[in-house]
Amino acid sequence: MSTQTSLRVEGRTDTGIGILLSGGIAGLVAAAVMAPVWIYFRPFIVTNAAAALYNLQGSLMGWVVHLVHGTVFGVLFAFLVTKSPLGTKVGGVSRSVASGMAYSLVLWVVGAGIVLPLGLMISDVPAAPLVPNLHPSGLLAHLVYGAVLGLLVPPLLSATGKMS
Repeated sequence: MSTQTSLRVEGRTDTGIGILLSGGIAGLVAAAVMAPVWIYFRPFIVTNAAAALYNLQGSLMGWVVHLVHGTVFGVLFAFLVTKSPLGTKVGGVSRSVASGMAYSLVLWVVGAGIVLPLGLMISDVPAAPLVPNLHPSGLLAHLVYGAVLGLLVPPLLSATGKMS
């Protein structure tokens, strides 16, 4: 006997697996698009700092951690936009992109601005930035992430809703 969770989105129902898939795919793609923007200005963040949070080393591990974070936060965004009243307000491409960018602004302040530098300090990383670490390049990179996320989640929710 299986139990399937359903959530309402703009007058229709999406399954939990649809939310997981759509948010995960959108988050992974958005993180991949965001990374070159951040690497251009501050290569240490994606290539080393993300890995150092988990006492890992190397550029490859930094990429893996970054993409996993992007995927997880994409799932969270997809879940949030399927809940009322937020979900009913995310209608149309411009609103969806704006919602994604607002979400990414919170991620920038909390994640990159506070959690990342604190985590690096706790991990005894010598080049750990001070708190808050609100570098403008991080803002730009996160806004790119949010825009891509907001652009991809609604059509993916529709596609996965039809698949399930």
